[in-house]
Amino acid sequence: MERDKQAYLDTIDNYAQIIADLPQLLDNADDTIHEIASKIEISFSALSNKKHGRRDWKYEEINKLMQLLGNEKQKEVVKNYILIVNDILPIINENGIRFSFIFEKAGMTVGNYQVRSRSISAWDVSEVRRIIDALKF
Repeated sequence: MERDKQAYLDTIDNYAQIIADLPQLLDNADDTIHEIASKIEISFSALSNKKHGRRDWKYEEINKLMQLLGNEKQKEVVKNYILIVNDILPIINENGIRFSFIFEKAGMTVGNYQVRSRSISAWDVSEVRRIIDALKF
């Protein structure tokens, strides 16, 4: 994916829409929710809780669901989203911006970044969008 701020923001918005559409996608699937849970290697109760908004989706689960149930565009959006998350630190470093400045501008703390840098799934889509929106590139 080419580094383009508007393309990044569009991809983030499309990824957020994929998450919002997951309950309907699961309802429309040919497999039962038990079968889907088994195929993406989580428990039925975890999948049910996520479907009903009681627990957050992890990136890895969304990726597996898209591989199983998504169309090509959805698969591409999910793949590009991870590229965007992984590109945050290089963009900050290339621009010579202090972490504290960009995270404060995005309404976060550097501590937020340290926690999230350990796992892609720790990032909330709205946080990724706020950071990309705050960056100049």
